[in-house]
Amino acid sequence: TRGGDRPKVTIVEYGDYGCEACAMLEKVLVTLMDNYPEVQHIYKHSPLSEGGRYLAEAAEAAAEQGEKYFWEMHRRFFSANKSGWSREETSRFVFRLAGQIGLDLGRFKKALESGEPRKRVSRDQGEFPVLETPTLVINGEVVGAIGYEDLKQIVEEKLKGQSTQASRVSW
Repeated sequence: TRGGDRPKVTIVEYGDYGCEACAMLEKVLVTLMDNYPEVQHIYKHSPLSEGGRYLAEAAEAAAEQGEKYFWEMHRRFFSANKSGWSREETSRFVFRLAGQIGLDLGRFKKALESGEPRKRVSRDQGEFPVLETPTLVINGEVVGAIGYEDLKQIVEEKLKGQSTQASRVSW
């Protein structure tokens, strides 16, 4: 969770680290969070590929050493060009990144192998029936993937206490 402790608007994102639209949405959400401190962003894992699942588990393993590590992995996973990577290349990237951000690599590896991150990812996946990523739920309303201007409009309506009839907008 990032953003205010007493949010007026909560955006729950169901995403996949292997999804290009999710990577684009991350940039939109960072800008939105910078401009609207009363917005809270909750990221839920909904990996649609094995590579995305491994990255989700790695982010959760990092979170065991502090939430800041989760968000740093999150940011870097979305900014990396992971297209066509093998499991070995993905694993090397994850462990190199874990070292770069200051994780205790022994603890990280142990956490990843413990199965707890897998359980947390599975819990997120079972929470809401996501057919595509990203899927956004804003104050309880399912929105889907949208661009910055549309998201900004929805947030402003929510801040004013209005209901939204959001439509899906292509990237």
